[in-house]
Amino acid sequence: MSAAFSFAPPETPARTIGVAPLVDIVLLLICFYLIVAKVTADRDDPLVELPSLTVVLEDPETTGPVINLRADGTLLLNRQPVQPDGLAAALTAARQAEPGQTLTVRADRAADAVVLGRVQAAAGAAGYRTLALRTELDRL
Repeated sequence: MSAAFSFAPPETPARTIGVAPLVDIVLLLICFYLIVAKVTADRDDPLVELPSLTVVLEDPETTGPVINLRADGTLLLNRQPVQPDGLAAALTAARQAEPGQTLTVRADRAADAVVLGRVQAAAGAAGYRTLALRTELDRL
């Protein structure tokens, strides 16, 4: 009994790119981008005009009134203590004494943001349209 062996390599089929998985991936990417676009569009309201921020790197001379907000919530207007309830009236008097000045707010980094919001509301009620928030530039 004899056996015949063939040492020829077997035929390999030609390699092709599967189009179906490629289409699936493209459709998934399109769906992902549509969902992300919808979520980000829902967060933005076109009727809200955001305020602009001007960054001044030099230290300008402050000529208007200055509010210092300490970490414990104490308010000082031109180095004089002011109660939060009387801040709007004090700012109105300061604005009438020196019209056209910019109000500068120096808030401690540990100060409560709610108190800072009240200061901003009092400044708006007093008629200030420009509010300078003093910060310290962190240098790397």
